[in-house]
Amino acid sequence: MSKSETPRTDVIHELRKDRENLSQYFYMVNHARQLERELAAAREEITILKSKYAAHHAEAERLTSEIRSVTEQRDRLAEALEQILEYQGRFAEEDPESIAREALQSLITNETSAAAGGERKDHE
Repeated sequence: MSKSETPRTDVIHELRKDRENLSQYFYMVNHARQLERELAAAREEITILKSKYAAHHAEAERLTSEIRSVTEQRDRLAEALEQILEYQGRFAEEDPESIAREALQSLITNETSAAAGGERKDHE
């Protein structure tokens, strides 16, 4: 016995007892089979969409994690630069204020560029 693509509808064949309404019977069977095929197609599409959603969700989680990590690095750098500014009198040969301000400005500029869709520059 082969597996039918419309098992629910095939039961109607067993329920048919009289042949008086044969044309209506076949209409109902064909309609029911069409509905069952559409249901199967919809379920298949749901499965595909769930898979796509899972992939996009995983990517969004990865990006969120990366953004969190970069933001924490930026915040630690900003704190360190603020400390440099507080102790600027200890560095007689260099101008720590200009160095710190330039670094802070660079952080702000890169953050703004990244938020606007610009490329982030990696410093190695």
